Amino acid sequence: MRTILITFFIICASTACFCQDYVFRVMVNKGSNMFKKESETKWQPVKKGISFNIGDWIRIANDAYLGLVHNSGKTTALKNPGVFEISKLASEIGLQKKGIAAKYIEFVFNTIEQKPAVSDNNQVVVTRGAEKRIHLLLPSNAKALNRIIILTWNPIPGENTYVVTVMGIFEDILIQEETNTNRFMLNMDLAALNQENTLIIRVSLKANAEVHSGEHVISTLSNNEIEVLQSELLPLIQEISQESSLDQIILASFYEQQDLLIDAIYCYLEAIQLSPEVADYKEMYDNFMIRNKLK
Repeated sequence: MRTILITFFIICASTACFCQDYVFRVMVNKGSNMFKKESETKWQPVKKGISFNIGDWIRIANDAYLGLVHNSGKTTALKNPGVFEISKLASEIGLQKKGIAAKYIEFVFNTIEQKPAVSDNNQVVVTRGAEKRIHLLLPSNAKALNRIIILTWNPIPGENTYVVTVMGIFEDILIQEETNTNRFMLNMDLAALNQENTLIIRVSLKANAEVHSGEHVISTLSNNEIEVLQSELLPLIQEISQESSLDQIILASFYEQQDLLIDAIYCYLEAIQLSPEVADYKEMYDNFMIRNKLK
């Protein structure tokens, strides 16, 4: 009996060690940040993907940024210069059970560890001699859960005015607006759109309507599809802060795994907007676009 109990406790201890193999892990790193392990005296450069445990130390440089993920799924960003003890950072988060966010964090780290893909697309696609085509950075046919959609496209050199046309299923024009940037926010709750289940998007040059993006179709989800998604999405949202770039990346990974690429794009762009000085967020977005063949 004593042997059985000892074996049981060894298994439990091993399982605990496996589940808690790190306290924090680095998702995003900007600047000359350094770390020191508990058993070492030498400081080493911080790299994305490395992990820290109780007893380790981090040194944040001037004008730097370090995005950390706790083993529970909670995130924290260090922006102020100084030396930080991992045990203190962990105590600030407190005792947390491993949440649903941990599942999507693992997906993020898997993409970080992969070798970045190379896009086959040029910024401007040239066809039939000198004719140019606008590359709208969206799937050609996709569904969206959220009601706000960000349209972006690769700008054409020398051109600064574009026309965004939104049509219904029968190609009746619902909205047509000009923009002087390569970005347009589409609100599907507008009176002209809120009764539509399918929208057709087209971006063209004001100066030459023959130069355009082609037609991209966006469909809303059915009530049944929304209900299934919300069963996992709502608990995830309760765990994370949507005002954090790190948490926007986690939310994007949820949408990507659900093949809701339009919603994932929105989250990546939000992450970039919240922390425009951190190049890692732009790199994550670019890698996402390339691996999903959108860029």
